[in-house]
Amino acid sequence: MIAAIIRLLRPAQWLKNLLIFVPVIVSHRWQLNDLANCVLAFISFSLTASSLYIFNDLSDLDSDRKLASKAKRPLVTGEISIPEAIGLSIILLIISTWASLKLGKPFATVISVYILVTMFYTLWLKKVLILDILILATLLTVRVFAGAAVTGIIVSDWLLAFALFVFLSLATLKRASELIESQKSNLVEIPGRKYQLKDQQALTAMGFASAFASALILALYINSPDVKSLYSNPERLWLLVPIFIYWLCNLWFEGLRGKVDSDPVTYAAKQKNSYIVLILIAAVILYSMGIHWES
Repeated sequence: MIAAIIRLLRPAQWLKNLLIFVPVIVSHRWQLNDLANCVLAFISFSLTASSLYIFNDLSDLDSDRKLASKAKRPLVTGEISIPEAIGLSIILLIISTWASLKLGKPFATVISVYILVTMFYTLWLKKVLILDILILATLLTVRVFAGAAVTGIIVSDWLLAFALFVFLSLATLKRASELIESQKSNLVEIPGRKYQLKDQQALTAMGFASAFASALILALYINSPDVKSLYSNPERLWLLVPIFIYWLCNLWFEGLRGKVDSDPVTYAAKQKNSYIVLILIAAVILYSMGIHWES
């Protein structure tokens, strides 16, 4: 039962909530109070997300039975009953709501918006072509605003635009990967969604276009006046552009070859390649700030 509950909560998906720390990272504001608030916000958001994952699984029971990757979920296999799942979801939502109120009205507002949008997505919007992808990208972006809400850091237009296009690419990859999985199961469309096998080419084009749009925004940001106040050698940040393009495009190629599961974020978190890229990005940022090591 404990193992089934853990699988139902999907703790691997909590990795997405690390986006809460993005405002602190990009603004270089390493204050202990801000970091502590981000940790508490991460916990609150993770409990909220798990509650809503249960809600989503309850609404997707019939669709999940048709896909091999989802057929082993606890609700589908009967390891956890529907009343038990509903009760657990309500308990988690109550705890996370209490925690969010303790973190202040701005954060509570953001998390309330997240809950409402997610519920609308689960009940109706996930069946609307294209709009469902936009909502998925928006839900990831909301996590960045959650980090801003608990720290008082203003999300810049640069960060907002960059995040939206990155997450739009990942959301599109999610649907493209689900199409490939549906094809393996001899289905002509994604169960419970409106995408058909013939939409694969259009989704791929959208995904790569969004990926390169995010890289363009990153390049424009490097040349903006905002960068000069944060970095002593901003021109060195240009190294980030090819690194980022490589990571996102490589992820897409993995997806088109059927290696990415239904969630690109959790898949990427399991790949050694992602950690190498993360180390390179950190090294470039430190190098651009004038921090380097003498041989």
